[in-house]
Amino acid sequence: MRWARGRLDRLRRQYLEVIHDAEHLGEDRLDELRHLVDHLGPSLRGLVDERMHALQTKLDEINRRLAEESIPDERRSSVGRLSLERKAASAAHTASSVVKAGRKRASGESKSNKKKRASPKTNGKGS
Repeated sequence: MRWARGRLDRLRRQYLEVIHDAEHLGEDRLDELRHLVDHLGPSLRGLVDERMHALQTKLDEINRRLAEESIPDERRSSVGRLSLERKAASAAHTASSVVKAGRKRASGESKSNKKKRASPKTNGKGS
């Protein structure tokens, strides 16, 4: 019986040592990965941002060329005018929506302020 307990204690110690070593190695690997992400992340993000900007610029240029080629010269001025009119109408619609929302918010705030003023006030003595 004593032998079995001794063997069990040795196995338990070995198990705990293995668990501790695994945790320690795992922490080291995590620290290593954190270091890589902290240092490489920003530089990779900057590189990706540069490439995305260059790609967007190139696509915009291609889109402009295609648009110029697809519209006949005699229609370009009218297309430009129509585009500006659409943009103006859209801006006016957006502005009116913002104004309406502001009015609703303001009327809602004024109603809640009236309710607050209408509620009975205490004279500072407490209840």
